[in-house]
Amino acid sequence: MHRHFVMCLFALIAVPGTLAAQSTSKPTAYAHTGTGFTNPGNAYDSNPYTQAGIAITRPCSAGAGTSESGTTWYDLEEGWTPSRLWVKWFTNGNANFTGMTSVSVLEYSKDNGYSWLPFPDQEYQAPPNFSLSVQYVSVALPSGVDSEDLQVRVIPKVTSTGACVFGSSGVAAYVYDIYMERCGDERDEIISEYVDYAR
Repeated sequence: MHRHFVMCLFALIAVPGTLAAQSTSKPTAYAHTGTGFTNPGNAYDSNPYTQAGIAITRPCSAGAGTSESGTTWYDLEEGWTPSRLWVKWFTNGNANFTGMTSVSVLEYSKDNGYSWLPFPDQEYQAPPNFSLSVQYVSVALPSGVDSEDLQVRVIPKVTSTGACVFGSSGVAAYVYDIYMERCGDERDEIISEYVDYAR
C-alpha cells in the first residue's frame, strides 16, 4: 500500500513526457478514411519532438458546407486501470471572412469511441482567431476505466454559410505525444494505433 501511494504521488509531480515508466507500444493496424493527419505514428513513437499534423483550408468559393479531417488514436494495452491521460499538442485557426467558422477540439473517449468528451479547456473556435502554443494537457480518469477503452481524437473543421465571396479560412493541429499514466508497479504504454477520419 505504501509503495502504491508513493508511485501515485510521483505521478502527480513528474514532468510530462519524462515519466520513468513510459514505454512504447508499436502500431499493429490502421485504417484510412480520407487523408487524416500526416505521420500519425509520430504521436506515439516515444519521441515527444516528432509530430503528426494536419492543416485544412476552405475557400469562400466552395460555398456553404464543411471541410473536416482528423485522426483517432486507440489501442492501449489491455488490463490496466489508468489514472490520467496526457497529450502534447498545439493548434491554430482563423476565420477572417463573413460566415466562416474554424473549430479544433482535443477529445477523448472512455468507452471505446461510443461517446466523446473534450479535454479540459481544449475547445477552440474562430472567430476570434486562436493560436495555442505547444503544451502538454491532461485529464484525470475516474476509477474503473479500462485502458483498452481509451481513445484520443482531433478532428479540425472549417465551416462556411456561403456568405463570403472571396478569401479563405483555415485550421491546423499537431499532436506530438499521447500516453496514459497509471499508479502502481506496471509500466505505462503509449497509444499504438490510429484511425483517420475525413469528410
